[in-house]
Amino acid sequence: MIWTLAKLVGRPTKVLENLYFRFLGVLSKGAETREKKRLTGCTLYHFQLSPYSYLVRRALVKWDAEIPMKDVLENHEAWLEVTQGGTRDRYPCLKIEQSGQPVQWMYESRNIIRYLKSRLA
Repeated sequence: MIWTLAKLVGRPTKVLENLYFRFLGVLSKGAETREKKRLTGCTLYHFQLSPYSYLVRRALVKWDAEIPMKDVLENHEAWLEVTQGGTRDRYPCLKIEQSGQPVQWMYESRNIIRYLKSRLA
C-alpha cells in the first residue's frame, strides 16, 4: 500500500509513512509526541523507495528510536561517504562509529535491525 501511494506522490513522505504505520497499528495516536530513544555513533544511509531501508525505518519507528539518516538519492555527499568509506554501494547501510575503534559499515537490513535492537536493550 505504501508503495502505491509512493507512486502517486513520487516518493513516500514522513506523513505517509506515519499514516501507514498507524494503519498497521505500529504507532499509537500520541507517538509523535513521545520521547524518542536516541542512538549515538550510528548513521543510517538509505533511500526512500528501498523496501529493505523501509524495514529498518519501520523497526526504528516501532521502537521509538531515532538515529541520524541520510538519503543517498537526495544527498550526493552521503552517497560519496558510502562509496569511499564503505566496501559496497548497497542500501540500507549503517555506519558505526565508536571511540577508539575503526569505523564499521553494516549492510544487510536484518543485521542492522538485530544490531540496533541489541543497542536499545
